[in-house]
Parts: sequence; structure tokens; C-alpha cells
Amino acid sequence: MQVVVRKRKKTPTFSGVFDRLRAFCSEGGVEYALHSAVYVDTTDVEDQRLERLDVHHHVKYRPDVGGCTYELDGMRYFACYSESDMELPDDVGGQLVPVDLDAGVWTALIFELAVIPNSNKSALDVYDEILFVDEGPEVPRPVSFSTVECCFPKIRVFEIDQESVFFDVDVNKILGYFLIGNVRPSLKFSGGTIAEFKLTFQNSSHELPYELVVHAYGSSHFKNSFVDLYRCVEKLYPIPSLSKLKETVLRDECSIELAAILESTISWRPIENNALEQLFKYLPESLRSEIETLAGQVNGAPAGAHNFIYRLRNSTVHYRKALGTLVVEDVQWDQLIGIMLRVIQNLYDYCEAQQAFSSPRVSTG
Repeated sequence: MQVVVRKRKKTPTFSGVFDRLRAFCSEGGVEYALHSAVYVDTTDVEDQRLERLDVHHHVKYRPDVGGCTYELDGMRYFACYSESDMELPDDVGGQLVPVDLDAGVWTALIFELAVIPNSNKSALDVYDEILFVDEGPEVPRPVSFSTVECCFPKIRVFEIDQESVFFDVDVNKILGYFLIGNVRPSLKFSGGTIAEFKLTFQNSSHELPYELVVHAYGSSHFKNSFVDLYRCVEKLYPIPSLSKLKETVLRDECSIELAAILESTISWRPIENNALEQLFKYLPESLRSEIETLAGQVNGAPAGAHNFIYRLRNSTVHYRKALGTLVVEDVQWDQLIGIMLRVIQNLYDYCEAQQAFSSPRVSTG
């Protein structure tokens, strides 16, 4: 995971936070002069922590919900923010340990993550509590950390144990795990489908694109959720062909990275439907049967598990009359999302076991 190192100083960092509050007041219709010299009175230790904190990767689920991983003094942390408190999942044990925030770390996170003020906070409240201008000359005025903190979504920070499954992983994997049970999705997923989302975020694969799974969980339409999960399968399209190359030609490491090299040099790409058919052969027969049973309930669906999934994907993402439209009811969509999550778990487990993601050897001769 690439580290984005920030060298920040106290004054411009706090100014950036207060500028966000001034913009919030202006957008909220406050017509009074806004104080331009407010600050939080921090200690030297807090200032040093503010400067040393290195944000690794930041993702947003919604404008008011997001998370990041960061490093400070050799320790790795996960931070998440939301207008409602994000509770630590019960089953993580000591893998994620809650830690208290000081003014320095909090300010660095609010600044770097571009967190916006609380939607339930009024512009007049922010003005009255922080940005009002005295009748006398405008002089630098300290504001308590707690007063500024309550204007923004709640930030929670957890130290990540080095032996944890969450150490050095895609931050989307950790955020997605926190979303389950903390943030209600827009779609009415069944309890079984929610459980499959949780199992997917628990998957040990470092190659699974968890960002797409987060998008699928937060989608506003079942079609979009399905397409996001389909894209996770799409990443694996080259693997059946690469496996044949390994068996018959290369007889050496042959990873998915080779597919990118082949496409960029000789424009080779796997044939999508054929690749999907081959990938589905890696699935348990019972899982393919579930897809076929569901396909039998959808008018116009083709026979065969891979054919149904491919046809549904095409009719969803392409606007071509010849493709027709498969009418899928919400209950069926929910079942399909749960099945797709299990398809992803099975395929990535299989590909990890086959070392399909290993880096190819490059000759230096």
C-alpha cells in the first residue's frame, strides 16, 4: 500500500479546518462578519503528532462517512468518521483496539480527509460558538477543542494489531466491515445477504477489489450492486487462459499481471463469455445449481449459470434493443446479490490457492 506522506504545520492545518467552518456558515446564510483569527490551543506534543501523522489511504462511502489508515510513531491505525457513532464489531477481538484522540491527531485527520461539518449543525450555532466577531478589534481568540470537535462527524480511531487480518490491507476492507451493523444500506438486503457481505469483507484475499464490494453494499439500485460485484469476477477473466499457458507453454509462474502485459503489447484479451464459463467451472456444483434455479424464475433468461449472469450483465450495462431486458424482482435481486458474494469468495479463494496473483518472473538475461 502506497503511503502518502504529508508534512503539515499547525497554523495552516488549523486554518484549513476553520476555513471549512467559515464556508459552512456562508453557505448556511450567515451574513455577519466571520472571525478570521480563531485557533485551538494545543500542547507541543499534540503539535508534533499533528506534523508526524502520515495518512496512507482515504476512502469515502458517503460525504459524511469514510475512513483511512494512517501511521504514527511506528504504529498503524484505522480511523473512521460518521455523524452517528461507528461501533467496533463484536467479533474483531483484540485486532482493533480503540484509542483516544487528541487535538493534534483529530485536526490532522479532519484536514487531510476533507471531512465536512455535521449536516445537523446550524450555521448560526457554528457562528455563535466559534466564529462570532466581538465589537472590539479582532484579535486571535482560542476555542476549546471540544467546541470545534462537535461541529464535525464523530471520528473513531483504532490501533491495528500487527497480527490482525486488518493489518496492511485495503482500507475498503476495514471500512466495509465497519459499515455492516453501523450504516444501514439503501437497499433492503435480507439478513442472509448482509451476512454474505460480512463474510466477503472477512475474506483473506489481498487481491479482491473491496472498493467494489463497498459500492455494492451502498448502491441505491440492485442493478448497480450486481454490476459492482460482477466487476470483481471480471478481474479474474484472464486466469483460465493463463492457467493453460502455464501448463502447456511457460511451465513457470504465470500470474494475472501477465494479462496486463499481453493486452498492452499485443492487444490480447480473454473472450468474456468463454472466460466466465471457465471460471464457473471452479465453483461448487451446488452454487452453480442455485444460479440456474434462480435463472429459471426469470422470464427470458438463458440456460446455464454463466450464460444467465453474462446476459444479465449485458442487458444492465448496455442499451441495445437486441439484448432485451430481463425483469428481475427485488426478492430475486437480493438472492442474486447473496449468490454473487459467494461466487466472489469461492473464486478468489481458488485463485489465491493456485497462486494466480503471484508476480511473474522477469528475465534479466
